[in-house]
Amino acid sequence: MSYARNKRAKERRKARINIADIEKLQERRKQKIQRDNLEKEEKIKTLIKIEEELGITLVHGAMTYKCEECGKSWEMWLEIGVEGREKIMPCPFIIRCRCGGTAVHIDWQNDIYLPEPRPLGENMSYFKLDREGLKKKDVNACGIPILRKEG
Repeated sequence: MSYARNKRAKERRKARINIADIEKLQERRKQKIQRDNLEKEEKIKTLIKIEEELGITLVHGAMTYKCEECGKSWEMWLEIGVEGREKIMPCPFIIRCRCGGTAVHIDWQNDIYLPEPRPLGENMSYFKLDREGLKKKDVNACGIPILRKEG
């Protein structure tokens, strides 16, 4: 009888240790995510500051959108912070086309990923970082579609 009781007691201690270990691992993971997010935010803030100082918009990739009404397709470039590795806000899946129709993100497998940010060209449409949403820490902030004239 004492052997069985001893065995159960050992199993309970082992279970408590495992739970404690799991809680420690979860806490470490949470701290790492917080550090990574702070680093990401700092990088984004630095890049935004550079954009403002130079009067340019930096983009890191693009997605193709196609209008269901007129059939035109085009790239929507992504300002830093909108989607991608340093994502702090998403971009909409559906946007309004120049013709007034509805355009959707297509050919996901052909999205463009740039190795380094580059300045946005003059006539390139893009998703602008919602700076107001960012300042307010709005969890629903989303990239703002800016449609430039066709070039």
